[in-house]
Amino acid sequence: MIMKKLRLLREANNLTQKQMANILNVTQKSVSTYENGLTEPDISTMIKIADFFDVSLDYLLDRKTTKTETTRITIDISADELSVLKRVIARLDEQLNHERYKAALAQKDKEEI
Repeated sequence: MIMKKLRLLREANNLTQKQMANILNVTQKSVSTYENGLTEPDISTMIKIADFFDVSLDYLLDRKTTKTETTRITIDISADELSVLKRVIARLDEQLNHERYKAALAQKDKEEI
């Protein structure tokens, strides 16, 4: 099950397998085998995946179908306001992903020293 979630999360965050491999400190081939269901990552790698994407191990192992608990709120906004909100969310998401990637690279650099 982790293979489906890993691919979904990686692609949703615009990461290549190579970038994911660097973040997890594994080879690109390992990421490929995880995503194709040929092997499963060890528990420490699963924890890295969960931490990086801010999801639970239950979510990765498909024991829980949603990433987080959500509350549905209905508000009336114009199409223009909705468009602005979507752009702001997209920018914030890009920033967050960039910061996580930089942090993962910095951690990898620390481990190599």
